[in-house]
Amino acid sequence: MGINNLWPVVNSVSKRRSLFQFALEHMKVDVVGERLMANVITIGIDMGTYMDELAKLLRVPANFVFVFDGPKRPEKKRGKTVQLNKPLWWVNPAQALIRHYGFIVHEAAGEAEAELAVLNRRGLIQAVMTSDSDALVFGAQTVLRSIPSSKRDEEDEVAEFEASQIEDKLGFTQSRLLFYALAAGGDYNPGLPGCGQAYASQLALAGVGDKLVPTSTQLKDYGLAECVKEWRTATSEDLLHHSYKVSRGAERVLSNEIRVFPSIDILRLYINPVTSFSTPGERPSMSAWSTVQQPNVPALVEFSRNHLGWSNPDNVKKTFENNVWEGALVRLLYSPVCSWDAADRTVGTTLRRITLHESHLKVRRSPQWLSGQEWVRLAFSKDDVAENIMSGEDAGGGEGLFRVWAPSVLVPGYMVGLKAGQKRRGGEEDSLQTKRRKVSEGVGKENTGLCIIDLTD
Repeated sequence: MGINNLWPVVNSVSKRRSLFQFALEHMKVDVVGERLMANVITIGIDMGTYMDELAKLLRVPANFVFVFDGPKRPEKKRGKTVQLNKPLWWVNPAQALIRHYGFIVHEAAGEAEAELAVLNRRGLIQAVMTSDSDALVFGAQTVLRSIPSSKRDEEDEVAEFEASQIEDKLGFTQSRLLFYALAAGGDYNPGLPGCGQAYASQLALAGVGDKLVPTSTQLKDYGLAECVKEWRTATSEDLLHHSYKVSRGAERVLSNEIRVFPSIDILRLYINPVTSFSTPGERPSMSAWSTVQQPNVPALVEFSRNHLGWSNPDNVKKTFENNVWEGALVRLLYSPVCSWDAADRTVGTTLRRITLHESHLKVRRSPQWLSGQEWVRLAFSKDDVAENIMSGEDAGGGEGLFRVWAPSVLVPGYMVGLKAGQKRRGGEEDSLQTKRRKVSEGVGKENTGLCIIDLTD
């Protein structure tokens, strides 16, 4: 959905990368007193794209804001009437599930893609995740598009599109992307008859709409009709004298419709979409958007029983151990209120502390983009993990250890290199540099023989 064939037009400047990698590269770690605090980015999501990816998103060092279409979105899409007044049956359960995972739910005033674009332009979110290319037309600066699972090299691989690269390398300014949308068609209009990707690209890159769009964006509605009228007159003259470096076919499809193109109503939808910033005082509350929230695992278990029919306690435990535990632990480590205690070997918040069984600095071999980097391998008792993140009859975790990777910048040096049962005593702490030297020399690479559960490798 979105703009017809726009993704192929801009695909050559996209970068394929892991979502985790993208988030990690933008994460900053501050030293606050004796604590290491992770400042993670915020990514806005077009909710229709990632409903089945919630558990995987838990492991990513970023905040996620799921944006839903609002009541003032356009009444028609692709020629079909949109249901505006009656909420869809799945919206309330979906929003509840998102919140249980610790993510943010935000309802746009109008269309989600337009809302995400303005949030991105204002720096309130650092990226937009969507499969709809019209986010670029609305002015999003960084867009992450999903890649079909059969074509991914990494489980969470996405295609990153930067507006600056689209302009610098392909010549598509936002104004030209908008003209492409008007000519090629999209959710709001079918476009010029006979105008496909090639003709729309030629016309946009030739600058046919350069004098239309910048002027239109500065006008109120009462001046838009006059602006479009003047543009049509000037463009008709230019087409008559073959002033644009485009094919005769491209000239013809535009000349045939220049008296009625573009539709003022459609142009208005693109240049002045309804968002939460359209009306003073309607700006959404974003106080929690920059803070890593923790998943409510007991609520997730209850949701699974009530809405998914999961009734077997053993299956519930195993499913959550395989899909949720790692993300819950990782988000605990990224929390701004996370602290480490060397005396009792615990990590967590005031309300949730988990005992660290052992920790080692190791060189990662996978995924490929992390190969050769030093991370800290943390091991926790399954029983302790279950006791802290599950509840009631679901709290039993069984024997063995549960292991996760943590960036070395997030783990204090005094918590690295711990062995089972070891107590830290004064003067015994290796510096992180010493531990890194030992890793490179092959020192301390023990094989415990215990079951290792690592969903990232």
